Amino acid sequence: MQTFIKTLLILTFIFLVTTSGTPVKQNPIYGTWKITSGKHDGTKAPQYMMDRIQLFNSDNTFKSLINRADGKQSLSNWGNFYLINDSTMVTYHKDYNGKLDNIANTYHFHVRNDSLHFYGFYLRQMPGNPSVRVKVFIDEWWVKANKK
Repeated sequence: MQTFIKTLLILTFIFLVTTSGTPVKQNPIYGTWKITSGKHDGTKAPQYMMDRIQLFNSDNTFKSLINRADGKQSLSNWGNFYLINDSTMVTYHKDYNGKLDNIANTYHFHVRNDSLHFYGFYLRQMPGNPSVRVKVFIDEWWVKANKK
């Protein structure tokens, strides 16, 4: 019996030593990104949307900031995201009171070196009738940026 326990302890120790040094692969989407080009429903994105920073944090929160002409940043949107696999995410946006929206958006992304291709559909409120949502396809390219 003592030999069995001793063998079990040795095997457990070997397992812990060999697996504890293996780093967890972090998804390359994490970090700060600066937009370089984008289209919304096939049309070039508005100019104010082209000076934007997107932060994807490892705690599954995100925020999008627009750089204003006065040098300050405005919060464009924010919320939580969930990685479905290594190239698909679902986002839940929060309102300005911090309450999660009841609609999720699905996006696809591909990271190559310091470039991010981000595309998919989101639902925006229809101007003049906020209870109606309109589907918008975005196709954006981003580069890795330094945090401000």
